Amino acid sequence: LMAGRISTLQRSIEVLVYEQNRTQTELDEAWRRRSADISAAAIELSDSMEEVILLEPGQGLSAGDSTLFLTLAERLRDDSEALAELAYGRRVGSLEDAVARLQSGCDSCHDLYRSN
Repeated sequence: LMAGRISTLQRSIEVLVYEQNRTQTELDEAWRRRSADISAAAIELSDSMEEVILLEPGQGLSAGDSTLFLTLAERLRDDSEALAELAYGRRVGSLEDAVARLQSGCDSCHDLYRSN
């Protein structure tokens, strides 16, 4: 087990050293790839909100809870779309703030409607 852990740590150090010595062009390309990945994941999350909205009738929610559930789902869709636009540079703002808003929306809904 120790040999495996040492090997893992060594590989981790190698990656960090490599990251530290990359050229600006390499860093820019990595940033573009990560931004595209963030945007794609945000778009997929936004698209999945249609499925979540379709689940609402089977949840047995009161009228008020149903309205809140749909509002939170729409907020998550909007926040996901905003994150995708930020990641692609179509909107100015902080990715960290956008992710925090997204997580807050997820947490709000899960706190209200999940029993686990």
